[in-house]
Amino acid sequence: MMPPALSVLLVEDDPMFSLVLSTLLTKDGYRVLGPVDNGSEALKLFRDSPADLILMDVNIRGSLDGIETASRLLSLRSVPLIYLTGQTDRATLDRAKATFPAGYLVKPFSNESVRVAIELAIQNYARQRETDPGKPLPEPAPADSDGSAANRETILQIENHLFIRQNYQFMKVRLADILFIEADNNYIVLQTQTQKFALRMPLASALDRIHYDKLIRVHRSFVVNISNMDSFSDTEITMGKHQIPIGKNYKADFLRSFEHL
Repeated sequence: MMPPALSVLLVEDDPMFSLVLSTLLTKDGYRVLGPVDNGSEALKLFRDSPADLILMDVNIRGSLDGIETASRLLSLRSVPLIYLTGQTDRATLDRAKATFPAGYLVKPFSNESVRVAIELAIQNYARQRETDPGKPLPEPAPADSDGSAANRETILQIENHLFIRQNYQFMKVRLADILFIEADNNYIVLQTQTQKFALRMPLASALDRIHYDKLIRVHRSFVVNISNMDSFSDTEITMGKHQIPIGKNYKADFLRSFEHL
């Protein structure tokens, strides 16, 4: 069973842009909520569905425009917001900035610019939640000249979930579902209950990005989620079909972790 992909609420009243964005998001593995073309439907869908990110057209149908709709959505739950618009006048931009969006895409936009905007929105949101949950989102970071995002992150954490970048999408993984992380030179394998992710990064870098007190290092090459152990001995831990060694230098810390359960 695949872990759930990022859910994107799409609010767009132009049928052409709505179709293009829905097709792109679905192709890249995101789950599209909507699309809807007015504020009242957006509010209802947002209340009923666990959206992780909002793509919001500024000019939509109904009595609420996109900026007012976004403001009401964010008052219900804080998620990254990206505006879509053909307007670049100062008054519209100032109103949009007051809602602290993570991105602002001017129509017409390319597929790559949408991908970069989503990646940066998740990255900035995760960093802001780590450092200061009450602080508004920072201004979006610039993209490289070839359209790729600068300083892309492979693992991002928002509360009790990780977002792991795989090609053009972020896969959503519950921290509680992690079994272990294994290091192999400059790569790690993150094993969940249903899937594994191979990522090009050192184990130390991964641990700097993940904050979860149930993850305990038990070997120079292994970190385990002690909540998911089936059994253990003096030398190894069993998790289903997996046997994880316990290093001598890590055994004391491993046993000490039980004091905080």
